[in-house]
Amino acid sequence: MCRLGNVYYYRLANTIHYCEIESGQTGFLCGKPECDHTDPESCNAIVGQTGFLASDNTWLYVQVREKDKYYLCRISPDGTIRENVTVIPDPNGWNSHMCLYQGNVYLCTSHQEVIDGNPKFTLEFYKQGIDSDEPQLIFTKEAAYVARNVFQFIGDEMYFALTYAPDASAIQTAIWKYTISSDSWELQWEGNLEGNGWITSFWKEEQKLICGIMNWDLGQETVQVFDLRDRTFTTLFSAGEELLNIDISEHYCIIGGGGSSVYDIYDHAGNLLDHLDLAPDASMDYLEFEFMGSDEESVFIKMNYAESDQSYTLFRWTPDKGAVQMDQMNISSGE
Repeated sequence: MCRLGNVYYYRLANTIHYCEIESGQTGFLCGKPECDHTDPESCNAIVGQTGFLASDNTWLYVQVREKDKYYLCRISPDGTIRENVTVIPDPNGWNSHMCLYQGNVYLCTSHQEVIDGNPKFTLEFYKQGIDSDEPQLIFTKEAAYVARNVFQFIGDEMYFALTYAPDASAIQTAIWKYTISSDSWELQWEGNLEGNGWITSFWKEEQKLICGIMNWDLGQETVQVFDLRDRTFTTLFSAGEELLNIDISEHYCIIGGGGSSVYDIYDHAGNLLDHLDLAPDASMDYLEFEFMGSDEESVFIKMNYAESDQSYTLFRWTPDKGAVQMDQMNISSGE
């Protein structure tokens, strides 16, 4: 989910939608008044199942597949223009992430192979200019298992956390700082987090990283602060014993989702701001929730509900206003 000017752009199912912030008007980002948004060959809003969506203040960018090649595709803010820009590396793989920053696409993905009966993972991190056909491999890591990777850009730096198993030993985590202008990496910390923990998300705030960490041994999520100066972790608070999902955004810690419709919203100091149940009357056998992003005041959460038909509902949460439905899309099972 992203914002361009006074419009939010986001995905419901395999189509891009827009919401005008002032009026609240929503619709398909197609730009063709007569389109019924069912034909992927003619509808500019249909872009496939990938979750990548970004903007550079001029265009929207998505990733599409055509004839076994993957393309960076750009779409005009009104949806009237859609064109492939360049070929990019295969974005599929375990825990793949794409990001657009300062005119470059960054893609981090890992692939598994079995050698003599033993699994081997190779993580690759690419950087590629929007108008370039030459991806640059900026980081690679081989391990017996790659569990999770997450990264965030700020200024001339990128912070990158990787959880992996170097061999048959315990899971360990490493945090790097990548300086864009010098194309250089600096290891900030490496070791074992409590409970074979994984860093699932983080946000850089001054000289610290606010980290969401999954503690597998205790079966709980914690929010911890990593001090970039003395390279130490301090636990801020624990989020329960249910192995939920946790996402750290610029202002909030969003905890919940997965198999639960309950979300708790905290600030970075660990204060509970709201407790939400987005579907108290729905059957949990058919629910899936996804954190879509946040801005300076709001948090966006998507609910997928499928039984005879499939429904996608987007909620917007703001302080003191709770969660309100922002948009909805229904797909008939017969189509």
